[in-house]
Amino acid sequence: MNAGFSLLEVLVALALSAMIAVAGGAVLHQTLLAGDAAEVSAARSQSLASAYTLIRRDFTAAAASGPIGSESSAKSLEVERTPQGWRAAFVAGGFDNPGEAFARGDVQYIEYACEDGTFARSVWPSALPQTHEPALREELLSGLKACALKVAAGSELQDIPGVRTRLDARLIELQFDRGGRGVVSILVGARG
Repeated sequence: MNAGFSLLEVLVALALSAMIAVAGGAVLHQTLLAGDAAEVSAARSQSLASAYTLIRRDFTAAAASGPIGSESSAKSLEVERTPQGWRAAFVAGGFDNPGEAFARGDVQYIEYACEDGTFARSVWPSALPQTHEPALREELLSGLKACALKVAAGSELQDIPGVRTRLDARLIELQFDRGGRGVVSILVGARG
């Protein structure tokens, strides 16, 4: 009677064990890569959701100071095409405060800029941002392949002009491309 395994049986068992170990390692490696990709995707989705929330809140706060079409409602949104992208800015609440005569919230002037593949938001505590550095500048999205802004003062969306212009915009549309296209349309000054 044979009391043990032959050398051939041990080699076959060892080869099968090695193949199973290599296959298991490959599966584990792919699982870890998929987990990392899911984390990156979740982080991107979270940054898009945060940016969308800020954009919607800020642009709906850009209400004109008077009824649509009145002299005081004109030119509530300032837009500019730059060599690196574009900028859009407005006074929060959409009304002037000459001589700081009225108490106002902390954020007075908001600027969004999409330049060199980065979408950023800057805020100032003053309605005159030229006199101060921004109180806060945050990059909302980065690594953008494309970022476009279209505005509608009337019934049609149009690209922003090449020079700094103040508009009585009623609708804006932001288009982002970060490996997948996203579009945000917002009624300027719409509450609720």
